[in-house]
Amino acid sequence: MCVPLSEADRHFLERALALAERGRGLTSPNPVVGAVVVVDGRIVGEGFHAAAGQDHAEIVALKDAAAAGYGDRLRGATIYVTLEPCCHHGRTPPCTDALIGAGVARVVVAAEDPSAWVNGRGIEQLRAAGVVVEQAEGDLAYKARRQNDAFRKHVTQGLPFVTYKYAM
Repeated sequence: MCVPLSEADRHFLERALALAERGRGLTSPNPVVGAVVVVDGRIVGEGFHAAAGQDHAEIVALKDAAAAGYGDRLRGATIYVTLEPCCHHGRTPPCTDALIGAGVARVVVAAEDPSAWVNGRGIEQLRAAGVVVEQAEGDLAYKARRQNDAFRKHVTQGLPFVTYKYAM
């Protein structure tokens, strides 16, 4: 469900979008993703997907929160992610399982993952476990979708994302 986000939600999602950019050019064939864990209005963990085969942004953020002493205090936390959490086993386990296991109460997603392996199922799995999931709309959703244009084109059409410039 797309809902208008509070100013605080927008702030944390913008931070996640900025973190995702740190993985630009390093994650192929995976998307760039950023995540921010918030407890009581304060960032306690953050991360980004640094390379294919390594921990996804959500896992990095949860580990960062645990390193800061919040590992056992994440029940009720909110996590902001730029892309819907994965719900399938690939080179890494599903992020949805980790979020549910950590006791995260709310997930704010900037954009759905269009890949055949996820495509709304990550959100469904979280909601089925009692996690409140909210989706961004408007400019933040647009930025998140654009951030992964190449990934989106590849997983939906099997084609590379090409920018062509011609000067004469």
